[in-house]
Amino acid sequence: MITTLRINRFLVLATAIFGCTDSEDVHEGDRGQRVRELYDQALNSIHSGKLDAGAEILSQVLVLDSTHYEARLGYGEILMRQRKFSSALVQMQRAAQQQPDREEARMQLGRLMVLLDRREEGREILIDFVGDFPSNVKARMLLADLLMTRAPPDPYGALEQYEAVLKTNSENLQAREGAAASRLRLGDFERAAE
Repeated sequence: MITTLRINRFLVLATAIFGCTDSEDVHEGDRGQRVRELYDQALNSIHSGKLDAGAEILSQVLVLDSTHYEARLGYGEILMRQRKFSSALVQMQRAAQQQPDREEARMQLGRLMVLLDRREEGREILIDFVGDFPSNVKARMLLADLLMTRAPPDPYGALEQYEAVLKTNSENLQAREGAAASRLRLGDFERAAE
């Protein structure tokens, strides 16, 4: 006969090994609260300029909730700032897989590919990204710059990106300069001078 004491011991043992109990809802609520508290602590650390502490806390958030998009994105961005590009790449890939309809991780993924000198992969990511988010000026500028600096340069593709930016903001100096450089490369000296 199984006694109440043996059942309680089993539940304690199961909780220790598997992290589950008969009152899982209570513990999920506790874990959710802990995740929110840790995430807030991480943000405070980051805003105070304590990136190492923020990264450590965000990694704790991800242990508790591996699907926390903002924590993964923030952790990846800190790793980028620390120039730990390979580690940041892992975080951004996971974040982009978790939420493919969001811009942030996909944009950073394109940037990381460029920083890791995986330019062709970065170009493909940015082309897809710009197709999905055509109003993202930073992505268009990054793609245009990437197209102009590849070997051989693609001034037609770059000009297309610069002109798309100029349609929304004709005063964007960087896009104007890029468009002029693209036109020079294409031999359109008169329009480049304009």
